[in-house]
Amino acid sequence: MVTLKAIKYELLLSIKSSIQYKIGFISDFVIFFAIYIIALFFQNGDAFIATYNIDKTQAQIFVLIGVIFWQLSIVALGFSSSLIESNFNTGTLELRLQSTVSPIILMFANVFISMIFSLLSVFVVLMFAYFYIELDVNTLIRILLSFIIVIPSIVGMFGIGLIFGGLTLIEKSIGQFIMLFQGILLFISNSVNIIHLKVLDLIPFTLGVDIARNFILNREISILISVEYILINISWLILGVVIFNLILKRQRKTGVFDTY
Repeated sequence: MVTLKAIKYELLLSIKSSIQYKIGFISDFVIFFAIYIIALFFQNGDAFIATYNIDKTQAQIFVLIGVIFWQLSIVALGFSSSLIESNFNTGTLELRLQSTVSPIILMFANVFISMIFSLLSVFVVLMFAYFYIELDVNTLIRILLSFIIVIPSIVGMFGIGLIFGGLTLIEKSIGQFIMLFQGILLFISNSVNIIHLKVLDLIPFTLGVDIARNFILNREISILISVEYILINISWLILGVVIFNLILKRQRKTGVFDTY
């Protein structure tokens, strides 16, 4: 009951904060839209056409799917790590640690709200794509349904965000590195191109993008790949929680929270 109340208040505060920072929402939308347009015009789609045996229009849809998965995933990563950094710098992280509810649960509640606001910008881009690519209603519905597939990758990227958040407790500020990391993920995760390297499947949303694309084409989805996708993201979450708690425990012993 206490946990539910804490989550409720955390959600309300997060919603209020998100509404107040309209400029941040607008800037995120502009960046997302710009990346999609750039990817659309500079990706000729030949790699997608050859790999999936599809036409030019479907290749453009695949670029859209890749950028959407990347956008939602990096929001989970960036928001969780920046939330830890801001709480640490303002001294509120120590207060959260004194709560009976795990700060990780509260942070995930904040990430959940940020996802909702990110989806608003995604819907605007989808409307643009609907007219520009001339999507049919059935394909549009399948794209919307594919958002369910992105959920495990959000969980996995949240785990990576916890790792970066833990590093923030040591290095104080790693925001520029995180932005660089997010940019690299766009190009190596098969979001806007095709790279045949099995190791890249360890990126939380790589397999999710492939599953979503097959779903949109109404093709058979491998159960083995689906299970692998879920296990990879659960593993990232567990790893993130463990590393964050280990760093947190170490930093509390050194008295770092007394000198923020």
